[in-house]
Amino acid sequence: MAAPARRTAAAARSIRNRPREAGPAWPPIVEKILPVGREFGERLLLSGLTISPGRFRLLFAVAAIVGAALTVGVTGSRGLGAAVGLGLGLAGPRLLMTVLIARRRARFLLQFPDAIDLMIRSLRAGLPVDEAVVTVGSEGGDAVAPEFRRVAERLAVGQPLEDSLWHSARRLELPDFDFFIVCLTVQRETGGKLTETLANLSDILRRRLQMRLKVKAMSAEARTSAGIIGSLPFILAAALYAANPGYIASLFHDPRGQIIVVAALASEALGIFTMIRMARFRI
Repeated sequence: MAAPARRTAAAARSIRNRPREAGPAWPPIVEKILPVGREFGERLLLSGLTISPGRFRLLFAVAAIVGAALTVGVTGSRGLGAAVGLGLGLAGPRLLMTVLIARRRARFLLQFPDAIDLMIRSLRAGLPVDEAVVTVGSEGGDAVAPEFRRVAERLAVGQPLEDSLWHSARRLELPDFDFFIVCLTVQRETGGKLTETLANLSDILRRRLQMRLKVKAMSAEARTSAGIIGSLPFILAAALYAANPGYIASLFHDPRGQIIVVAALASEALGIFTMIRMARFRI
């Protein structure tokens, strides 16, 4: 009888102690450019970083200042240094979070079928659905368990199961997790054997995962070629600068050379983006 009360108290403490995900209201254009706003806080939480949004912004501000100072010291160009500082300060946080979120989603998809199997065993043992979710949150993998623990915390404070799951689904943005929620919702409305439905879903998700891995193996050559081709200009420029600094210094000191460097970087970014899109397949 005391166990549910302890879980409710622990969930309430967790929610009170969790860093604030929402900040002051910012215009949409500001939230798109600067690392601020509620969406930024939710993405930071989804990336798995335990640092607060303010400290995260402070670290990248320091990195932007250091990067700009090093660029000015090496090249002597204040314009290029300002460009590097702005790139690190504005694009750096979102790029890092995008990479971390992609990795965490990949780990989530890898562990999600096992989490469903754990939930099936809990249901067959006689536990209700809410308790099965709590079990996954306490015994699931490192990428799956935190999301289910958040669902369990919302359940403990009285939020319905479907609303709690859809709240996580909006953050994860994974079709596999949406399928899982639909299965639970349909079963609650129409009845039937939930364990069989979840077992079929687990088998489907494993087949989708196998297909993703197969596509990743088939596109490995294209991704490797994109990495090599994209890194060659930077490696060659660094080698030329180390061998004969005066030969390449005009690109950084002469205004015409700076325009060429900016155009080359923009062309390089466009080419890398195009190669990445060509090597990416959606399943």
